Amino acid sequence: MGYNTHMKTIKIYNLIKLDKAHQIYFFSLSIMSLLYILPIILADRYYNDDLSRSLIGASGWNGDGRPLTELIMLAINFGRPVA
Repeated sequence: MGYNTHMKTIKIYNLIKLDKAHQIYFFSLSIMSLLYILPIILADRYYNDDLSRSLIGASGWNGDGRPLTELIMLAINFGRPVA
């Protein structure tokens, strides 16, 4: 590893290095964010797109700009409807 590459690595490390107060702040925000999103993850409810997919087998990923995802799911499910 050359000297310049080593110096760039040190500069990047110094940018992300946090002092003790900022570490506490960062981890507190991380834990609060997790506690905020956890009930949504554990609710076991379908969202709008999931509901239509489970009821009628609609994929609709082309409209979301994800045509490769739609092709993969059609291949996995051997065609329509997507279950």
